[in-house]
Amino acid sequence: MTKILLVDDQESVLTSLSILLRRNGFHVVTAKNPTDAKCLLVKEDFDLVLTDLRMKKPYDGLQVLKDAKAFRSGIHVIIMTAFGTIENAVDAMTMGADDYITKGFSNKELIKKINKILKKKRFKSIDQPKAKEFHKIVGKSKPLRNALEIIRKVAPTDSCLMIHGDSGTGKELIAKTIHSLSLRKDKIFLPVNCAAFSDTLLESELFGHIKGSFTGADADKHGLFCAAHTGTLFLDEVSEMSKAMQARLLRVLQEKNVTPVGSTSTYPVDVRIICATNKDLLEEVSAGNFREDLYFRLCVIPIVLPSLEERKEDIPLLIGFFINNLSKKFLKKPIKIDKKAMDLIMERHWQGNIRELENFIERMILLLDKPVCNESDIISLLPPVQSHKLTPSPSSLSMTESEQILNVLKYCNWNQSLAAKKLGIGRTTLWRKIKQYKITHKLQV
Repeated sequence: MTKILLVDDQESVLTSLSILLRRNGFHVVTAKNPTDAKCLLVKEDFDLVLTDLRMKKPYDGLQVLKDAKAFRSGIHVIIMTAFGTIENAVDAMTMGADDYITKGFSNKELIKKINKILKKKRFKSIDQPKAKEFHKIVGKSKPLRNALEIIRKVAPTDSCLMIHGDSGTGKELIAKTIHSLSLRKDKIFLPVNCAAFSDTLLESELFGHIKGSFTGADADKHGLFCAAHTGTLFLDEVSEMSKAMQARLLRVLQEKNVTPVGSTSTYPVDVRIICATNKDLLEEVSAGNFREDLYFRLCVIPIVLPSLEERKEDIPLLIGFFINNLSKKFLKKPIKIDKKAMDLIMERHWQGNIRELENFIERMILLLDKPVCNESDIISLLPPVQSHKLTPSPSSLSMTESEQILNVLKYCNWNQSLAAKKLGIGRTTLWRKIKQYKITHKLQV
């Protein structure tokens, strides 16, 4: 059912229009002012906003329009206006409103205008199944779409996000996408890999330092928190932080100010935090490797990215995308892949996920001097699949995937982290497969 947000400061208008819209099959939610409308736009999805232009303030309707476009990309807006303010309504259309309607309109006229706009939306959604804002993210599988739906809802907020995913699943691309859909999109996005620095260097990198605070500190330096002020800071591999660094990070998040290394001065910071990890942080908390209070501070909204194994239907789309981009990059003619070669690629377990697949396509484009890639080409270009000695039992080649997982779980005494390592997959992937195959501890009997 089409959902409409109706905004007007007059109760009588809200009542009469709500009745009309509901009688015509629309689900209606009402708001009396721009503030209430903004709260609803943040929390709920709407297909269309119908708002009065003049409420308590002359241009309240324009604020509703701005918020609608900021929080709900692709939403349609109709402005209701009195005859004397038609010029302002036309201005609103230049700001992104789809149409305006002059007060005194008939019921039939309003419904016709709404249906016309919604018909355009449905037609557009057929031609463009994936939202424009996700154009850099390739794929249409359900696990990916589920993740993107969460992203679309939370990106416009300032909530801390934790992106979970195996190595190579595109965590930084997702973080950049979230930033580009946020209200901070015109501000800076700064990524930092927490595993790439020692404790001292990471502390200096994040919070800055003053001259002479440690060996090599030859000048004052602003940290990334200050550099990312009013923007977004992406902390990749946040699980690799030491407990001491975790404590400092927690303090900054709580107090919203930073103290450079060696300094007694503090500086206020306004930064949105997005984190990423390929580990199970709850397990790290249980093992005493990660602070529980920091976990709950950072993981307000968890986003789980599927492995390539869980979105195999996206592989042909990804291959086409990589061939197109890499062929342009290296000034090569796009290469085609025949059916048997594609089947071989589809059957392979890409342990390095999208990154490994992209590297393979780059290797193929650079090394093959032929228009069509066949099965023998794939075999020659692919490195041999590493075998994992999962159990002391005989060869497991004939086992189904569920049997293999069950066997490894038994061998590892149901330690999922150890089993995931033995299987060569991420713990999140293993957890999903356990759920998919309904594997329970009772099965070991």
